Amino acid sequence: MRLRWRLSLAFILLQSLQWFPRGLAARVLTDTEDDGGAQGRLPWLNVSDLDALEVPGVAVDVPYRSALQELFTFPERRPFMTNLLVATVKTSFADVVVQVSLKVGASKVFDLRRTVVFALFGFLYIGVVEWLIYVRFFSWMCPHAVAFANEPWDLKLDDSFGQMDLAKQILFDNLVHYTCIYYPVFYTLKGLIQGGRVSVVEGLQQYARHFTEDNLLVWAIWLPGDVIVFSVPMWLRMLVNHGISFMWTMMLSYLRGDLENK
Repeated sequence: MRLRWRLSLAFILLQSLQWFPRGLAARVLTDTEDDGGAQGRLPWLNVSDLDALEVPGVAVDVPYRSALQELFTFPERRPFMTNLLVATVKTSFADVVVQVSLKVGASKVFDLRRTVVFALFGFLYIGVVEWLIYVRFFSWMCPHAVAFANEPWDLKLDDSFGQMDLAKQILFDNLVHYTCIYYPVFYTLKGLIQGGRVSVVEGLQQYARHFTEDNLLVWAIWLPGDVIVFSVPMWLRMLVNHGISFMWTMMLSYLRGDLENK
């Protein structure tokens, strides 16, 4: 079981490397000048392979003239890559914070597999799947969502079509996404990686036992939270989502992170 788990984890990590810029390890920070006069470019931040996941109206074409400016404008220019990195670090770090805090004054041993669950969940699901849901799918399902999000706040108050799309996104996120997709994926990944006494089927059975409690909790956090998330400019959407999600993930780690739920 342990060998199979390690091989599966290695396979997932190797497959995920194809999403990152080629030649990352071989490149160094250099000052160059292109046709646009941009100096100090970071060639290893060339993430053109990820352009297929970007959505028109989300990324912002921000000019820069130094490596520092390129770094600071990276979230606006490459929101998907930023989301991927932040999702992985934020989700795993939230679990680490909870585990360390629970160890204070106790004899608990740090559970690395538990942190791996949250790291992979952050990378694969929150980093990729939620981007596809929140940005690509919602942009298709709600045609006024991008324009509404990018409008100034005073115009949002008069945009009835945008407000309707805002309501649709909030309802779909809470009643469909979290209930039918987010939790099942989390419990499945949890059962798969933690293994041993808890199988994938038993992981889903845990969700069934905690169905009402889990969903009431997520609705209490994300019904009001989504009002903000789906109202800010599109390039900022996932970053604001991560800010709220950090606190939410610590709650999820505390309540459902153990091999056997509380």
